[in-house]
Amino acid sequence: MNKLLIGILFLFFSELAIAGVKINDCWVKVPIGGSNTTAAFMTFSNTSDEAISLLSVSTGAAHMTHFHQMKEENGVITMSSVEKLTIGAHEKVELNASGLHVMLMGLKEPLYSGDWIEMKFELSDGSHIIREMEVKSAQAQRMGM
Repeated sequence: MNKLLIGILFLFFSELAIAGVKINDCWVKVPIGGSNTTAAFMTFSNTSDEAISLLSVSTGAAHMTHFHQMKEENGVITMSSVEKLTIGAHEKVELNASGLHVMLMGLKEPLYSGDWIEMKFELSDGSHIIREMEVKSAQAQRMGM
């Protein structure tokens, strides 16, 4: 069993190193009041010498998953789909509740605090990153839990 775990971790971290993108501080917000929509937040770091774009995101937990951008202009908050996220060489992009984030729409099953879901990110260099993310309440995330 330990060899299997070590193998999985090796593949996971090898894939991150090849892609030049690291994903940190990732979590999925517990849906509010039984909603079938929620959001995921994380920080992407590009460790390579060239810009890398994230072309898409998907998960088996939802029927639709997209990058979204929330903006406030003249006191009006709007949210729109983002075609791709580009991370400059040696830069970071933070996805948070007040800006860029991942929307999960049409959840296939209810999500509860402590659940884990898998998300897949397709990159412009043809590679992909698969990452497990924990479902948490916003309060638990703020408290570092």
